[in-house]
Amino acid sequence: MYRFNRINNTLKSEEYIGRKFKTEFIGESFELEEGISEEFLKTCRILDLRGLAPGTTGNVSLRVEGGMLIKAGGKPLGRLTGDDIILVLEYDQKTNTAKVKGKFEPSSETPMHYLVYKNFPEVNAIVHAHDPLVLKNSELVERLKIKTTAREIPYGTLELAKEVIEGLKESRYVFIKNHGSIAIGKNLKDAMDLMLWIHRKFEDEGKD
Repeated sequence: MYRFNRINNTLKSEEYIGRKFKTEFIGESFELEEGISEEFLKTCRILDLRGLAPGTTGNVSLRVEGGMLIKAGGKPLGRLTGDDIILVLEYDQKTNTAKVKGKFEPSSETPMHYLVYKNFPEVNAIVHAHDPLVLKNSELVERLKIKTTAREIPYGTLELAKEVIEGLKESRYVFIKNHGSIAIGKNLKDAMDLMLWIHRKFEDEGKD
């Protein structure tokens, strides 16, 4: 994960201390409708190819029957396989536990994704990026009037999820202060198109 250092204009790593929720594995195998895993992996590769998720940052999720799909934690988006797609059946806020099917632990941002779907029934896809171009241009974020979380909040927490949800009530794209950004949509293409549109806005502004 990355955050912007305003003092020397560099990106520095946010300390990763692991997932902040418990995982209960219900099983390893599950079936998906034809084409879903291919579209999911394609979306992840686009994020990687465009440089919007350095290292193992960023993630993608998709609402499906019975829960949501999300990438496995600690996996680079450009090198994912079908085994790296995890089915989250449920996330319980009271016990802070995610019930999943798959071979690996889900992304550390699983609670945020799950709660976004719970609060916005019309949303079917989420793209979460750590775009360096956006992160290092906080002044441009403000000038373009991009919806932004009120303050910096540690990753993977319910507090961050609640802050993002508040922002999404006003905008389909929210800049998570000193962390990254999130775009929602009716499908993966819709969410990714919005993420790329914002990225191009920053590219264009940089040329002026």
